[in-house]
Amino acid sequence: MYIYTDNLSKVSDGLSIGEFYPPDQIIITNEEKFIEYEWKNLSNYQKRTYSYGMKTVKSVIFHELSHVYFYQNIINLKNEGKNVSSEYGLIRIFANYELKFGSTFIEEGFCEYIVHCANECYPLTDIEIPKTINEITNINNEEYILYHYSVYFLKDFLQTYGLKQGIRILLQNKPPSYEEILHPELYFKRIKNNFKTLLNF
Repeated sequence: MYIYTDNLSKVSDGLSIGEFYPPDQIIITNEEKFIEYEWKNLSNYQKRTYSYGMKTVKSVIFHELSHVYFYQNIINLKNEGKNVSSEYGLIRIFANYELKFGSTFIEEGFCEYIVHCANECYPLTDIEIPKTINEITNINNEEYILYHYSVYFLKDFLQTYGLKQGIRILLQNKPPSYEEILHPELYFKRIKNNFKTLLNF
């Protein structure tokens, strides 16, 4: 892997601070958008006032490296002859936005969960669980839903099955619908129906 710095102000929506470019490049913005290099360098005051939108350099590097791990697992499963849900992968064609959002929700949640385990992100406290589909699809809530609520959504599952086993199960199931994002028990009940098959590696 190669990690570079560059100005990402013209990438995507102009808000990007890190990007993974397959197969082996990660670019971290050189703009002044980071609160610190790593969490342990923050003062007690900074930790008390830290929000999920604030990022350390280390947290973004971990997050982008996690995307690499995510795609490596897709390749490994396919090489083993295992099914990977078509919504996941480097080349994806979506019939509707709901499937796209669900797969992005799982991928970003998985990557941010690793950052959470490394204690480099905002703690999972005061979680506001969305109550309506409009709250999920509201562009003003996108960062919170994709990078914070998603971690809460996946946390218990990944703690139970671990990263290696958990990601394989996630990738072999259709991503959650809006309704399943609102009600995680519906999504995990659905994928548990496939556990006996999917765990037979």
